[in-house]
Amino acid sequence: SPALINEFEKNKINSTEELANTSFENLTSILASCKNLISSYQYPESWSIQAKYLQRKDWFSLIKLQRMLKSKPDSNERSKLEIIARKETKHDLFEIE
Repeated sequence: SPALINEFEKNKINSTEELANTSFENLTSILASCKNLISSYQYPESWSIQAKYLQRKDWFSLIKLQRMLKSKPDSNERSKLEIIARKETKHDLFEIE
């Protein structure tokens, strides 16, 4: 959301590296200042670890984490990264069992 982007910029979070180094406490404070319920954001407690995986280009771990967060046990639901990649490339990245 524009408000969240504005708050990130105010707090000098302009890259995945900066997000990766942001504590959950600081992130919670930033989200609260956006005047939205924290529960309206999807899994903010995982944002810094997802940013770390992005920084390291650890796609496998990022996909596993995203699948775990959004799926029911034993579901093979695609992660957000897989969905974005499929839209861009028209192909699946790879299958993870």
